[in-house]
Amino acid sequence: MELIYMPKVAEFIASFSTPVNRRIRKNLTLLEMYGSELRYPHSKPVTQGLFELRVIGYLHIRLLYFFYENRVIIAHAFIKKQNKIPRKDIQYALIIRKMWVA
Repeated sequence: MELIYMPKVAEFIASFSTPVNRRIRKNLTLLEMYGSELRYPHSKPVTQGLFELRVIGYLHIRLLYFFYENRVIIAHAFIKKQNKIPRKDIQYALIIRKMWVA
């Protein structure tokens, strides 16, 4: 399954040191291999066709993504600092999803 990154997501991933970047890439490879079959603890549904790719470690990194025409669109990425995903991050990813799906 093809992965498409929004420009800010690509910059976000590139900003990390090698060990963290390697962990992110590992989870992205799992997403590419398993697509919609990827489940917890690696992936978890968020809302309205939006999912989170969970990168656990010293930093809890989340990548919000959705599926579109046999592709995975990585819409947003951030470091999770709270138990819940902040609403503004979900809203941002939903806006990007709406631009693709509408």
